[in-house]
Amino acid sequence: MTIEGAVGADPISIDVLITICACLAKLECDLLWLDGVCIIQNDDEDKGWQIQNMFNIYKHCKQCLVLPGGLSRLVQITEPTSWIHRAWTLQEAVVPESAKCLFSWTRGNTNLQSHFPCVLQEVEAGKSAMADLRWLLMISLRGEVRVLCPPTAPWDNANQEMITVRLLVDTHEHGQASALLGAIDHRGREGMGNAIWRSALTRVAMRPADTVFSIMGLFGVSLDPLLFSPTDRKGATIALMQAMLRNGARAEWLGAAQRMQINADIPTLPVFPTMGTGGSALVTTEEGEVPISDLMGDAWWRLDGAPLGDMDDKGALTMHVKALSIRRDQQTKADLEVRPEGYAIWDGKPLGMNVWYTASSEQEPPFILQLGRKERYSNGAYPMMQSSRPYLVMLVKGAGSGSVRNLGYADVSQEILDLPGWAERKIVIAAAGG
Repeated sequence: MTIEGAVGADPISIDVLITICACLAKLECDLLWLDGVCIIQNDDEDKGWQIQNMFNIYKHCKQCLVLPGGLSRLVQITEPTSWIHRAWTLQEAVVPESAKCLFSWTRGNTNLQSHFPCVLQEVEAGKSAMADLRWLLMISLRGEVRVLCPPTAPWDNANQEMITVRLLVDTHEHGQASALLGAIDHRGREGMGNAIWRSALTRVAMRPADTVFSIMGLFGVSLDPLLFSPTDRKGATIALMQAMLRNGARAEWLGAAQRMQINADIPTLPVFPTMGTGGSALVTTEEGEVPISDLMGDAWWRLDGAPLGDMDDKGALTMHVKALSIRRDQQTKADLEVRPEGYAIWDGKPLGMNVWYTASSEQEPPFILQLGRKERYSNGAYPMMQSSRPYLVMLVKGAGSGSVRNLGYADVSQEILDLPGWAERKIVIAAAGG
């Protein structure tokens, strides 16, 4: 079954719809909302209105069903999909009070066991099962896990079968899974904004502006999709950031992906990924296209004390922060080392290959800027690691007209924050040539 006006959408399987209805009956849900069916796909006005209200649909639903392979067929629990790369799946995972994942499964009620269990509840005998989305995401990070069937099951537990859960995230996508779990665990709490940005920046959509419309409700913002070209991710992103800052939100996106190259158009963000074969999110580097999860780095932290500010229509961020001069060489023993993590360019060389030193006696750029403290967290999938360099700084150089250019980020110790020479400054971070 196809949907009129749904360009590029997979067909809907009647068998899958029957399974969905069986699942909803078990969950005691009376009504079903499907975006492909309930949004008039060939009516831009209705589509725009629905997108503006999508957050509330997810927020007030009794239960959200996640089908990682779409509505054309049920995928197996060990089968990789592009689910973690798709823009709209972030909202369906984070916003609802309860989200279940529905998939193909033939072995009835089962526990998947790591150092914690994940319960698989049978929906249709010998055909399908569901599991809590968060627990399934967590166990996806654990590699091979044991399949434990009930003692009365016709399958032999003595074999201790091991499987790897791949339907939400594959083994090379753990950085994206960690970012999403951070967003789920911080839902409605301080730190959610940082986690949402980190997860959103790893996602792609057939209509790039959807990467913004799919998260705006999480930030209390409602943009009109009809005011933007479907391909205008840059314009929609700037509009979202402007609205957030006007509402008093902090710039929690700063440093969300420290190891990635700086975005040429919005210099306080990393580069946007592009959609590769099969819907995966890729980033172009000097070595070619790289899966974005390879560049994510550590995702188990939130930025505490991120700066306030405002942004112009070109994406330049103005903020008042403490700044300290840095230089390329160590001139005294009091000059402390700053090791950046990133791929921004200084004099034609990757910033991450250079070591910088503090220059407390100077008052000119280049500077390091205090952005906040990286508060670490864990949800049980991994142990929590502490750092001796818990503070995030941005490295900038002068760019003329009172603005600076973002060169990348570094983690620094309390010892560097205690140095003399820090001064609060009005900083305008603009794009090259901006």
